[in-house]
Amino acid sequence: MGAVLGGSLGVAGKIVGIGVALNGGIVLAGIGALVGFLGVKAYKKNKIIKIEKKNDGH
Repeated sequence: MGAVLGGSLGVAGKIVGIGVALNGGIVLAGIGALVGFLGVKAYKKNKIIKIEKKNDGH
């Protein structure tokens, strides 16, 4: 009886663990996407400023 109960709890724990891992992955993916988006935005802005400075020099 104890083994069956223990096994069931083990399976439930795995399911909860997988759910937490997936949710964590989604959150991390969202953060990663946001950081990447902001990074690209900052990079493009920086590039535009550099191009403008080059044009002013000529």
